[in-house]
Amino acid sequence: GRLTRQITHFADVGILGGTSTEHRLAFPEFSADYTFPGVGTFSIPSAANYAMTVSKAVPIVDLGPWLQQGRLTYRPFLVAGLGWYYIDQQLWSANNTSLGWSRADQYGGGLAGAGITLGLSESGTITLETRYERIFSPGGTLAFFVPALHLGYLF
Repeated sequence: GRLTRQITHFADVGILGGTSTEHRLAFPEFSADYTFPGVGTFSIPSAANYAMTVSKAVPIVDLGPWLQQGRLTYRPFLVAGLGWYYIDQQLWSANNTSLGWSRADQYGGGLAGAGITLGLSESGTITLETRYERIFSPGGTLAFFVPALHLGYLF
């Protein structure tokens, strides 16, 4: 979710936080080497499963004016921020016994994106947004696009 505070008619500051849904990958039954982002290369001897969960807390700035046409109130905006990312990774065999590998790391990262907020009532809003997020890790860089839908309340 996101929590922001309007500081001018054109700018908001706040924090974007949350946890992604678990990303899973199943490996077929054969021996091969696989490279995991930010971790390194591992030899997988048989069928196995890999899971990654990403959590974040990123201070953000939204820039864009509130506009009105008739009864429609809306705000196109740009968003940017730098902050903290936590990545939890696990690898286990297909028969659900652990291969003994689990790793959790903290990294810096950034995001940039754009969106539009529509005023639904005096205080209610709905926001459609897309962001490019990049996590800077020593073993490589994770990057992805995030579409988002937010229901908000202005107070």
